[in-house]
Amino acid sequence: VLPLQSYKRFVRGFRSDGDHRGIDISAAFGTPILAAHDGTIMRQRYHYSWGNYIKIKNTGGVADGTANLYAHMDRFKEGLSEGSEVKAGQVIGYVGLTGNTTGPHLHLEMYDIYDNLIDPQNYFAF
Repeated sequence: VLPLQSYKRFVRGFRSDGDHRGIDISAAFGTPILAAHDGTIMRQRYHYSWGNYIKIKNTGGVADGTANLYAHMDRFKEGLSEGSEVKAGQVIGYVGLTGNTTGPHLHLEMYDIYDNLIDPQNYFAF
């Protein structure tokens, strides 16, 4: 499932040199962010750079063992916390401006089973 059903444009891509750890997708402030895969919330907190973020360990299918990190959320969906199970397509938060950002967007990172960064564009068609 695409984490944003409505977005303005793809802003910035993944860089394997570590300069940019994920992809940025511009969207209107408050746009719902969806879990891309079934999984378990590993982290749900604030970080000085990511702002409000959620990291989900993906389960089942081709995503088994990978994880997604969704950053710069305005707020988290009520009722979710670390350890919560989520389903693909479930709202987990809303696009915002928290952390180190200059405009509302979703910063999406993806990790392999060894916690190495991988390019989310290999898994999603934006």
